[in-house]
Amino acid sequence: MIAAARSVIARRLVDAEKVCIMGSSAGGYLVLSALLHSDVFKAAVSIYGVGDLVGLAKDTHKFERGYNEVLIGKYPEDEQLYKDRSPINHIDRLRTPIAFLHGKEDTVVPVSQSVEMYDKLRQKGVTTALMLFDGNNHKRCDFLCGCYLDEGHGFRGADAVRRSTEASYVFLCKVLGIQPSISSD
Repeated sequence: MIAAARSVIARRLVDAEKVCIMGSSAGGYLVLSALLHSDVFKAAVSIYGVGDLVGLAKDTHKFERGYNEVLIGKYPEDEQLYKDRSPINHIDRLRTPIAFLHGKEDTVVPVSQSVEMYDKLRQKGVTTALMLFDGNNHKRCDFLCGCYLDEGHGFRGADAVRRSTEASYVFLCKVLGIQPSISSD
């Protein structure tokens, strides 16, 4: 991702000051990891992404734990590797504005993953936003769009897809100083 972004910048195909990155689930983890290793991205969105591999190893379901063991190693035997590869443990290196979108009913990647990243970045003074999709009481989410959604891991409902896409777009526009072409209400 970093090399691809640098390539399109070098070829002057994009404005280097407006290159963004977005990913969901494991892609959300890749977003956070990319931000740790480069400043090429000027804004980011992590959608139900992983920030703490140790937390994921402890809190996710059996299938996901097996998947992690194939990709990372056995937990707790390889705990140090999990810690070393967890963006939450390198928060001091993150400066890029980032929005987190996450369903409260997520059983694959616990919502605490996004909440903890958001809280730590906010404490550090990094521009960040958090949009939580409530699955029980249809409470209004605390973000730019004022939506009422019912989601877990993966936004599948048409309203959730539309609202999360619009919220991501509005966040990126605001961070980059672009006037959004849609309303944020």
